Amino acid sequence: MKSLNTIQTMAKVAKIVSNVIFICAIVGLCLFVGGAVGFAVGFDGFKLGGVQVNGLVSAQDGLSRGAMIAGLVKGILYCIGAIVIARFSLRYFQNELETGTPFTEDGAKELQRLGILTAVFSVAAQIVLAIVYTVLEKLYPGEAFAQIDLGVALTVGLAMIVISQICKYGTQLNGTAEDAVSDNG
Repeated sequence: MKSLNTIQTMAKVAKIVSNVIFICAIVGLCLFVGGAVGFAVGFDGFKLGGVQVNGLVSAQDGLSRGAMIAGLVKGILYCIGAIVIARFSLRYFQNELETGTPFTEDGAKELQRLGILTAVFSVAAQIVLAIVYTVLEKLYPGEAFAQIDLGVALTVGLAMIVISQICKYGTQLNGTAEDAVSDNG
């Protein structure tokens, strides 16, 4: 039972972390979208109480227009992915804590879904960013855009799928043990 207590403690911490990530990703998405809108309309700053407040990034920072667009798109995609994955993670950990064990059929299905979402997001984001970078390279010739690698997210997603199958197997073993006890009793 010590292992189960450890799992439950880890699930409580993971639930809190998932909630924090969810909230931070929403705030981040709003900031990136706001930055994209400000960038699109040519926002240079505003006056606040007689003081000029400039944007966080200016032409003197050495960033090209293409690099700023690439950064905004990348940030928006990451935040959308983080919102979706954190929300599904939060739901998984809430359900796991309610049932008191990771070895349930529904829990295994949720974990598998979470793994699939994580893996699919990493591949989809890589494809979308490759398209965006290709377009930006045509619009801004001569600029190099930092390519990204979401292989870690893909690996984590695949690991979740494998772990979901282990949880499913544990559910089947637990059911077999319960059936044997009820047959003998």
